[in-house]
Amino acid sequence: MPVDLASLPANTNDAPGVVGTDGGQVTLLDLSALRTRAEALVQEADKATQDAKSMGVLAADLWAQVGKTLISRRVDWSDSPELAKTIQQAISLSEKLAADDSQLESIHSREHSGFGGLASKLGGWNESRKISGDRVSLQSQLRPLWAQIGRFKSKSSNSRQYRYPRRRARPTRNLNVVPNQ
Repeated sequence: MPVDLASLPANTNDAPGVVGTDGGQVTLLDLSALRTRAEALVQEADKATQDAKSMGVLAADLWAQVGKTLISRRVDWSDSPELAKTIQQAISLSEKLAADDSQLESIHSREHSGFGGLASKLGGWNESRKISGDRVSLQSQLRPLWAQIGRFKSKSSNSRQYRYPRRRARPTRNLNVVPNQ
C-alpha cells in the first residue's frame, strides 16, 4: 500500500523503510547515513588507488631487478634481435655507472691534510657532487631499460628461447628388469 509522503509529519522519526510509489517500491535511507557511507567509499577508493600506484612502483622495481640480473648474466641466454639495441644501451650505461662509482671511490679515498688538503677537499666535493648527479641521471635511464629487458625476456622465456645451463646426466642404475613370460 503506497504511503503519501506529503501526509507524513515533517519532524517524524518513524519514516517507513520502504515506500510504494507509482514507479515501484523505494527504500528510504537517512541522508546523513548516505553521506557517511559515500565518504567511506571515497576513502576506500583513494586507498585502493594509492595501493595500486604502490604496487605499480614495486612491479617496476622488480622488473628492473630482473633486467639488471639478466644483463649481468648475458652468457646464459641469447640476445634477440628486438632487444639487441636496448641491451647494448643498458650495457653502455652500466659501464658508465661503474666508472662513476670508481671515480667517487677514488675521490673519497684521497688524503686531505693541511691547507692544500682543504682546497683539494673542496674541489673533490664539487667533483663528487657532479659525479653523483651524473649517477642519478644514468640510473634513471637504466631502470626503464632493465625493466624492458626483464619484461621482454620473461615473455620470450615462455617460448623457450632461454638456454638453460647444461647439467651432467646422472648415471642410471641397472634394475635388471625381466620381461614377463
